Amino acid sequence: MATYTPDIDQTAETAINRLEEQESTRSLKTLSPTQRETINLVSSDGLTYQQVGAHLGIPLSTAKTRIRGGLIRVKSSIEHLTHLLWLLTLTPRTGNPHWNEWVVPC
Repeated sequence: MATYTPDIDQTAETAINRLEEQESTRSLKTLSPTQRETINLVSSDGLTYQQVGAHLGIPLSTAKTRIRGGLIRVKSSIEHLTHLLWLLTLTPRTGNPHWNEWVVPC
């Protein structure tokens, strides 16, 4: 089992990537408009936190708080999806009649 290397399933890999992209987009939509705006300024426009604050006319600490809160929310959502996808990759041991014993493909 230690030398087992599964074939990469391109269809599954594509599906997982698509699910992660969809989850990222969905989780961004759940943010408040102010959080979404600040995250977009950082990620899409490449602004620094200081530049975001200046652009929006808000204190640096407020910009940081909005960005951090939004990123925590997005990260939590994506981690939840990643955990679910990981559970789907669990496979029962070949020939093992005990379905409650699982191994993770490496």
